[in-house]
Amino acid sequence: MGKKNNIACDICGKKVKRSKIRQLEVYKTPYSRKPKIIKLCSEKCEFNLTNTYQRCHECGRWIKNPEGERKTNFQVTVDGYPVCWKCWEKMDFDQF
Repeated sequence: MGKKNNIACDICGKKVKRSKIRQLEVYKTPYSRKPKIIKLCSEKCEFNLTNTYQRCHECGRWIKNPEGERKTNFQVTVDGYPVCWKCWEKMDFDQF
């Protein structure tokens, strides 16, 4: 049997060619060590990913943002950028 060339997108389920798939590493929490690989078929699906995941401005990792306002994996800087807790703890606030 040959290698299957079509892969399903993790967001919409659409099957596309292996060469068109874009893979992103996402993390459940800022302290997670092992990433989960998500396969995306288009930029539209990447935009839909931002409903569930958010990108840290400091480290650039995609981290899951839990539902509800009380639980969050992010803080917002003075400039308005989201920063994960791991980077937030490392930041030097004396520079401001």
